[in-house]
Amino acid sequence: MTLKELVQLCEFDRFFKELLTNYTEINEDSMERVQRGFKDLQTLEVSDTKEQFEIQVDFIEDENYYDVSGKKPDDEDLYSLMLIDWKDWLTFTVEESIFQKWMPEEVLAHIYWEMTWDGFTYEETKESQLVAELEASYIAALETLIGELKYKKTIEIKDLKEYIEKYQNTDSKDVKLAIEFSLEELVREKDLSVEVQLYLEEILENEDLKQLLKDKNKNE
Repeated sequence: MTLKELVQLCEFDRFFKELLTNYTEINEDSMERVQRGFKDLQTLEVSDTKEQFEIQVDFIEDENYYDVSGKKPDDEDLYSLMLIDWKDWLTFTVEESIFQKWMPEEVLAHIYWEMTWDGFTYEETKESQLVAELEASYIAALETLIGELKYKKTIEIKDLKEYIEKYQNTDSKDVKLAIEFSLEELVREKDLSVEVQLYLEEILENEDLKQLLKDKNKNE
């Protein structure tokens, strides 16, 4: 049975009840968005992807959670399906033995929960993925630009201000980490003036990087 076929078997009310029962993050206020997501699963056209997985659902008793993963034909490894497009998900088969343990609506509830890390509807997931892709491109550009500073004969505070301002103003932890990592590489590879080191030490939040700057400052 494909995921698309499983969706067509399920009734929304029972499916939503299973979500309420198993996932505390779901509540009655979530119903409208989940209903739109369920409708998406019913109406989306499946993709023509050649990569196929069998969807497996396992209850991890020691940790009290349901693990959803994918298994390729002739491959014993399990793969995360979290960021896969819903149209691809719908082409995947669902492990038959699951239905000996759980009703279709419960199986679908666990699978849907795995599909919705980026949003409860198809539109929400695509928007979130686009934002993630744009942020990844932005991070790569930042890392490249900061990395190129090591080729300058002398680095001054004005060379770093643009990146420090981004560091101070961003809400993205990933962007902050990328700037910290790039600056750490710069600190390790380049002899910076005491003035620049103290400037960075004052601004940055990463304690390991601050300690690195202090150690270099002592050795100047």
